[in-house]
Amino acid sequence: MPLRRPLTASLAALLLAACATSEAATLYGSSRPGPRTSSATAPATAPATLAPAATPGTTRSPTAVVARAPATASSRPSASRSARPTSSPRPTVVSPRGSGSAALPSGSGAGRRIVYSVPRQRVWLVGSDGAVVRTYLVSGQTRQPAAGSYRVYSKSLSTASSSGSVTMRYMVRFAVGRYTGTAVGFHDIPRQRDGTRVQSEADLGRPVSHGCVRQRTSDAAALWAFARVGTRVVVVR
Repeated sequence: MPLRRPLTASLAALLLAACATSEAATLYGSSRPGPRTSSATAPATAPATLAPAATPGTTRSPTAVVARAPATASSRPSASRSARPTSSPRPTVVSPRGSGSAALPSGSGAGRRIVYSVPRQRVWLVGSDGAVVRTYLVSGQTRQPAAGSYRVYSKSLSTASSSGSVTMRYMVRFAVGRYTGTAVGFHDIPRQRDGTRVQSEADLGRPVSHGCVRQRTSDAAALWAFARVGTRVVVVR
């Protein structure tokens, strides 16, 4: 038929145009305006706006670093004063044996006297001119006698304890024990019934007595000869 060929050519042209449009849509997306959904990767932003790469031990952004203020005394936890151990009254502190000064204690009076220092466990025999005649270590007790001035009121060349278990020589009494209620005096190291001493001379300087003041035999004899009844005894702490 004479019209069949032109229709066929027109139809072919339309089909070619439709295929071209479809292929373009497939390659470049919809022709309508709006955001494209292409799978192509978006170009990177300018290097000037890139965040620095994180490295071990550093933070990704400088603004994320927060400087910690150093702890102050007010911010640090502190123990409550009430929780701290408080010191309680202690008995007289005795210096270790031999560590105390041999100098006559200040404030121990004047004139002829016997001075006994409880902390130092030491005795001084002082002449009327204030010069020290003799000084030596002793063994007394820390609780008695109290500090103060006393007078020798009794002497015995030999005596025994109330139980009779030990004997002492050169006893010079000057006080009464506030805890024992018995006489307090100077004497030599007591001996038991078998003749053995209750302590050695090497232990003098330590407060191991039951109440009196123990001395080496030679020192006890010297104090016995020095101290008349009425002689002043000064106890210092």
